[in-house]
Amino acid sequence: MSDTDDTGTVSLNELPESVCENIVRDIGSFSVALFGISNSTGDERLTFCGSGTLVSSGDFRYILTATHVWTKKLRAAEQLALTFVEGASHRFAIDTQTVTPDISFGPGAMEEWGPDFCFLRIPPAYVGRIEVYKTFYNLDKRREHALTSQLERDAGPCVLMGSPSELFDELSDKHANWQFPGWFSRIQDVHSREGFDYLDVGVDLSLSEIPSSFGGVSGGGLWQVLIGRSTQTGDFLWKRNLEGVAFYASPAVAGRRIIRCHGRHSIYGNMPHKAAV
Repeated sequence: MSDTDDTGTVSLNELPESVCENIVRDIGSFSVALFGISNSTGDERLTFCGSGTLVSSGDFRYILTATHVWTKKLRAAEQLALTFVEGASHRFAIDTQTVTPDISFGPGAMEEWGPDFCFLRIPPAYVGRIEVYKTFYNLDKRREHALTSQLERDAGPCVLMGSPSELFDELSDKHANWQFPGWFSRIQDVHSREGFDYLDVGVDLSLSEIPSSFGGVSGGGLWQVLIGRSTQTGDFLWKRNLEGVAFYASPAVAGRRIIRCHGRHSIYGNMPHKAAV
């Protein structure tokens, strides 16, 4: 979205459903579901572990996810599998022993506060094939702005990306039919605690597209979307900024829950290979 084309902020209520779908598809190019592949008993087994965002920092490529997705699930598997294309049968796996957690916090003793996020470095030999299907979000380009400006909560809606385990149509030992939806919402609260920042996203469980459980969304990205319209064509334009990584879902109360994410200062202030701001 350029300054010359942008006619100002557009509210979510003004957006056609097709535009919302395109925004989610755009953000989905950075998003992956994570599986562990184990063969300890002689029979290969596939286990769904959580969600992640593909990011770059310096010369390296990473999966940004929740630490508990790595330590409690992925790390024990022989291989880490990534999803590329919904509805298409494919297989892509990385030997887990070659994955390096360059930056890792938690998970803490208090589940709802973490800290709970990590950067898993992808071995260079695997990057090329990933880039055929997916895109790595460049953290370096946005770091200075993210750390020197405040999040404008009302500047645009946020989209929470994740792959809930209950939306798998089928999960067998070797194959998974998966969905990676995105949910438009608003940032309900902002917190700061012991050097980390947190963003709480409100979820209305009465909506038909909302899963009853957010298990599997841990590690997914929280994105703010700034939406405008072209002065020349009238087309909707948008810019997406990675603002957080999900790690905790509160219990449901009165038909609502919050999804807690680490915010921009946690991510950009602790990313690998960071340069001085």
